[in-house]
Amino acid sequence: MSFSHFLIFISEQWVLVFALLLSLNLLLFTESRKAGPALSPQQAINLTNREGGIFLDVRDAKDYKRAHISEAVNIPAANLLGRLGELENYKDKPVIAVCRMGTNASNKSVSFTEISVDGDAPLRAKMAAMAGATSVPQIWIGDQHVGGCDELYGLERQQRLDSMLQEEA
Repeated sequence: MSFSHFLIFISEQWVLVFALLLSLNLLLFTESRKAGPALSPQQAINLTNREGGIFLDVRDAKDYKRAHISEAVNIPAANLLGRLGELENYKDKPVIAVCRMGTNASNKSVSFTEISVDGDAPLRAKMAAMAGATSVPQIWIGDQHVGGCDELYGLERQQRLDSMLQEEA
C-alpha cells in the first residue's frame, strides 16, 4: 500500500478517521486526569524536603502499622473527607498521596534495618561519606551500596534485585 492509497482512504473515509482521532483524544484526556503527576520516589522525597510537604498515606490503619514511609500522615481513604481539617497546615505545601508503594520489603521476604539520619548530623555525614550522596534514603544490601529509591526500583525493573537479595541471604 502506497502513501497515495493512504491519502485516498483518508479523504474517502474522513468521518471514520475523524471518529478515530476524536476517540483517541478523549481516551488520552481521560487517562491523563485520573491521577496527579507521577513522581519517582526520589523526586517525591526531594519535593517534601525542599518545600516542607508531607506524605499522606491513604491505606487503612492495619496496612499503615505494618509498614509506612517515615513521618507519613495516615488518613485512610474512606475517612479522608471527614478528616481534611488535619491537613490544613499543609494547604500551601505539597501533599503527596501514597497508597500501596514504597515499603514492600516484606513482599521480598527479607529483613531490613532502617537507620534514621533525621536530626543526627554526625550520622547523616557518615552516611553521606559512605554513599557519596546526601539524599535519603540511601540503601545497602549487605556491604554493597545500591543507591537511593530510584536505583532500587531500577534493580527491580531489571530483575536484578531478587538475585542480589538471595546472594546476601
